[in-house]
Amino acid sequence: MSHTRWIRFLLTLLPAALPLYVVRFSVGPLPTTAVEAYVVVIALVFIGTYQRAAWKHLWNALGPWRAPLVAWTVVTGVAALYAPDLWKGIGLWRAFVLEPLLVFGMMRAALEERDRSHLEDVACATAVGVATWGVIQYLTGWGIPAPWNVSMEAGRRATGPFPYPNALALFVVPIAAYAWQRLWHAAWMDGGMKRLVLIVTWIMGWVACLVAQSDGGFVALGAATVFVMLWYPMGRRLVVVGGVIGSLVLAIAPPLREKVWREVTLQGWSGTVRRYQWRETTDMLRDHWALGAGMGGYPTVFAPYHKATAIEIFQYPHNILLNVWVEAGIAGVLVMTWLLGKWGRDAGWRGMAPLVALLVHGLVDVPFFKNDLAMAWMILLLLTTRPTPR
Repeated sequence: MSHTRWIRFLLTLLPAALPLYVVRFSVGPLPTTAVEAYVVVIALVFIGTYQRAAWKHLWNALGPWRAPLVAWTVVTGVAALYAPDLWKGIGLWRAFVLEPLLVFGMMRAALEERDRSHLEDVACATAVGVATWGVIQYLTGWGIPAPWNVSMEAGRRATGPFPYPNALALFVVPIAAYAWQRLWHAAWMDGGMKRLVLIVTWIMGWVACLVAQSDGGFVALGAATVFVMLWYPMGRRLVVVGGVIGSLVLAIAPPLREKVWREVTLQGWSGTVRRYQWRETTDMLRDHWALGAGMGGYPTVFAPYHKATAIEIFQYPHNILLNVWVEAGIAGVLVMTWLLGKWGRDAGWRGMAPLVALLVHGLVDVPFFKNDLAMAWMILLLLTTRPTPR
């Protein structure tokens, strides 16, 4: 296998490696993960393939994404430097920003059109695989960490290969949304196996939300599903019929209506926790509005503002705007808005389903600041936008 084929092969397998971030170890004083080690291997093969021209090739391949991605890298890099824990801040910046940027550039530089299809297949297969893992956990109770390893009646929640339930939904839902989008937009012409893969991926997205009991995942995948269908006459009719049926069910089932209303209005325990988080984070940002807390610094800076002591201090405030603001300051918010806006414009309505899922899920969770999710963003950005001209 030539060097060019090797780099393409390794890049298309990357989605399958993403859950390996849970395998952690150190190289001397440097903490790292198995997925980061895999990225290093890819980078070495990339350099071996393109040799002295490797970084120039990568830089040129970023093309129209160069400005927003470099701006995001610089802003978050500065935020790492003023974080309360410099070493931690730099480590998070490396894992959440620098490495995903390099992966995105290498993919745009090396992958051909047929490789993008293979990358899509691997992403779908990985999503189905981790969702299936979650189903087995939910049915058997095997491998679920505390406090979610209770009986089904007591509210068991599957985590898949991840350390907590929402991580399962956060990983699977955007890929399931992408599969649904591809199914409607192009895959009916791609042959039976491709259709089957996409349908199964979308269904397993719902299943992952069910076994993880992720309300945010359900809403995010539902929003992306409806978004895609609204662009087609048949889809619009199905949405109307589903809306009428759903309204009738809620009208004749007061307990269900009350439960849905409580969740939508954030009156349940999970919603109450988030409302307290957001209120206290807003208090913090009044004093730190310009710079936020720095990369990884939110728990430290937030602690004096935390009054609801019955609720733990989380790593992030669980809202996409607040997450970015506390990590990278107001400049980070502006750059992320630029990046997401460009994603939407470049992808167009045919490519926005995963972005819709990410944004909706981000209203109540953390869809980016995590090793696997930061890489997954870049993979979905690549798959939903125009490739590098060749």
